[in-house]
Amino acid sequence: MAGALTHKGVHHTFQGCPASGGWSHSSSTDLVHWTDHGRGVHVLNETFMGMSSNSEPCAGFVTVDDNGTVCAGFRQCGSGHGTTGWNPKAQPQDVPMELRCAKDESLTQWGPPEYICKSQAT
Repeated sequence: MAGALTHKGVHHTFQGCPASGGWSHSSSTDLVHWTDHGRGVHVLNETFMGMSSNSEPCAGFVTVDDNGTVCAGFRQCGSGHGTTGWNPKAQPQDVPMELRCAKDESLTQWGPPEYICKSQAT
């Protein structure tokens, strides 16, 4: 299970598995009958700060932000190389936490990645 939540009376589950292309998304109003929404949070070509990833999102979390928007947080399952823009010696696993927020109430459309990273400020 990559993440689950109840939002506006609807239960949502997100299931990720290796090489699936993203998180499968299902919803239910009674926890007995489920609707399959296919892939929700899906693979993107990630190039933030020098990383190179075409990998599916790994297990993470789903939450609601202060504005009531549902967001999914995770790391990429793999990368050709890490965020070398911060660290020239970055390893493939050196990638930041990523956040994508839903663009619709059915949680089937997701916005672009936002990266949660340690500030460079000292």
